[in-house]
Amino acid sequence: MVHDMSKFSRLVKRLALGALVAVVTGCGSSGSGGGGGGGGGTTNTRVITGVVTNAYTSAVIGNATVTASGRSTTTNGSGAYTLTALPNTGSITITASATGFTSNSVVVTSLTQAQANIALSPTGGVDVTQPPSPPVFD
Repeated sequence: MVHDMSKFSRLVKRLALGALVAVVTGCGSSGSGGGGGGGGGTTNTRVITGVVTNAYTSAVIGNATVTASGRSTTTNGSGAYTLTALPNTGSITITASATGFTSNSVVVTSLTQAQANIALSPTGGVDVTQPPSPPVFD
């Protein structure tokens, strides 16, 4: 009887260890639970790129800040940005801001959309595409 109980005890320990390994391995691969996986199997592998421009002149805006889902980046001299490690969810709000411009946001609703360009209006809404009025001489 003692011998059978020892076998039973070893079997229970092996099953418990196996279950623990399965739980730990399962959580790591599904992306849920600890480590910022986001729960429910959500992974952060989405990448969205775009260009930030002046809404009136279409000129690119370098050094603009672009943010989405807790991620942030700065546009390069060509106004281009790349946001990486975004959640694979159906919609993401991307906001751009720059000195001298009013912030603007766009919502990306498709998982397959990988580009989102954002136009910013100059502060005060001045339309810089219109030339100044010619001087009046009397």
